[in-house]
Amino acid sequence: MSTQRAFVIQFLKRPGPDDGFTGRAEHVGSGEAVHFASPDELIGFLLRVNGATARSASQPRVDAAAAGAQAARPSRRTRRPAPS
Repeated sequence: MSTQRAFVIQFLKRPGPDDGFTGRAEHVGSGEAVHFASPDELIGFLLRVNGATARSASQPRVDAAAAGAQAARPSRRTRRPAPS
């Protein structure tokens, strides 16, 4: 599962007669987090972040590990010995 579409959502139960719909949501890929007090606030956050993720997903991705391995890989060209 891609972290670009993963969220951690924590629902909080507050003591009292008005239990409400409150909690905290965090987008795993960016670390952006928000506290919400209604279903509309939670859904708004999810849609906003997913919209931003969808726009950035249309750009080519660069795999950092592969890019690092590519840079660290020795050249396949061989050097000719200097003439004596």
